Amino acid sequence: MWSAVRAQRAPRQPFSSINSCRQRLFSASSPACAKSELSNLLESYAHLEPRPIALSSLFPPDSTSPTDALESFYIPNVQSEIPRRLARMIQRFDKLPYICGTNPFIARVHSLYKSSFYELSSIPKITNQSENEAYATRLEAHIHAHSNDIPTLSKGFSECARYMKEPQIAAFLDDTIASRIGIRLMAEQYVAISQGAQTESREPAHRSGIMDPDCDVASMVRMCAKFVGGMCEATFGAAPAVQIDGVPDARFGYVPAHIEYILTEILKNSYRATAERARSGSAPLPPVQVTIAPSSDYLSIRIRDEGGGITPTHLPKVFSYAFTTARSSSITAAGVQSGMGTIAGFGYGLPLARLYATYFGGSLELMSLHGHGTDTFIRLRRLDQDTPIEI
Repeated sequence: MWSAVRAQRAPRQPFSSINSCRQRLFSASSPACAKSELSNLLESYAHLEPRPIALSSLFPPDSTSPTDALESFYIPNVQSEIPRRLARMIQRFDKLPYICGTNPFIARVHSLYKSSFYELSSIPKITNQSENEAYATRLEAHIHAHSNDIPTLSKGFSECARYMKEPQIAAFLDDTIASRIGIRLMAEQYVAISQGAQTESREPAHRSGIMDPDCDVASMVRMCAKFVGGMCEATFGAAPAVQIDGVPDARFGYVPAHIEYILTEILKNSYRATAERARSGSAPLPPVQVTIAPSSDYLSIRIRDEGGGITPTHLPKVFSYAFTTARSSSITAAGVQSGMGTIAGFGYGLPLARLYATYFGGSLELMSLHGHGTDTFIRLRRLDQDTPIEI
């Protein structure tokens, strides 16, 4: 499709031009999109149901080049699907109680989704590589603009908790965040494939995207443990070591960013519990043990700590949004945190980690031995061309 225009197109612009694109999209000097235009666009999408996309289509086979993947699937499907799903996200925000919808944090995220929908739905169908590069740059700008959606929403709903029942908040956040995962997955994969096509990469499309068919799980554990350990030391003055056993050389097809998020959130809980329990004594901190167990279709990871476990009264609430025991800690309540982030937050870590784990058909479960420690069991489904999953 693009062979006829390649010789005539202008020199490719690097994707680093994203910053200027973001300024144009979101600066105060940019012209505000007319409410009537936005309303008309949303109305035109109101009857369009989101279309399930097969994972095998999103992550093409080894023999497919990035350019072929764009021409055969991404441009005909993903470009039109993202606005459909953004429209549904906006509809969810529109249905929130008025007092919640006007909360400045919630309203900020709502406005960002409107801006993304308005711009991306207004782009004509891509017909050549130059247009695709411009579209991918815009798409990447929107990805970055939404990076803080979840922390912003957490602040908003913590302020609005009195105006909505907990099951209503949980249902809204579950649906919204699950939709966000799917949209972000499509958008990031589109950008990654476009970058491969832009550089005329000889790598197959499945290695140009955001899924790694050979994730090194043990290396990810060490990387996340180092990051969390730095936060723990900055907050408590000490951090436990991590010990990896089972099958440490396991390789697994998955989205690395999802594994890293899940591991980081679970390790934050284990490190914090271990450090808080031991800080009054002089004995060395017991290590956090990570066991890796792959099978033909799934990867299982157990994270075991000796942080004292979870009290029986707290155990039923650990997967509830905004539930956190951080306020009971004099250190975290004082706001002490490292430059890399905080070891405890708004309580969204566990429910979000479970959403990421279950998104492709996996699971995340806790078993607590109160007075001793907690075991967290993560089960992830292997992702490849034969995985019958739709997003």
